[in-house]
Amino acid sequence: MDQGKPLSVLLVEDEVLIRMSTADILETQGHEVVEATNGPEALAILADRPVDVLLADIGLPGMSGTELAVEARKMLPGLPTIFATGHHDIPGLAELGLSDAILLTKPFNDEALEHAVAGILARD
Repeated sequence: MDQGKPLSVLLVEDEVLIRMSTADILETQGHEVVEATNGPEALAILADRPVDVLLADIGLPGMSGTELAVEARKMLPGLPTIFATGHHDIPGLAELGLSDAILLTKPFNDEALEHAVAGILARD
């Protein structure tokens, strides 16, 4: 991915205000945002269209963010992933093949989100 290229981001967050504010930040940064409220909804979106980045809350109802990421990467191998979490560490990511995911600690601000997305861009 080119540093100046806008990304298509699948944002998966069940809390409306967090989802809205995160989408606003990403759109202000020039990225396209597709929103989902849970794992199955996100997987249905991915079945119809590819995205550049998955940004998922870890504590989603029914299907955790890590479960979602594992399934999403079956559809889009190597899909860059950012997890939004209240913790600084998520055990078991390496065992799930998600050790390359970026952790974004909640609550986060515009700069932290921008830094996480820049981390994805810097990989390519």
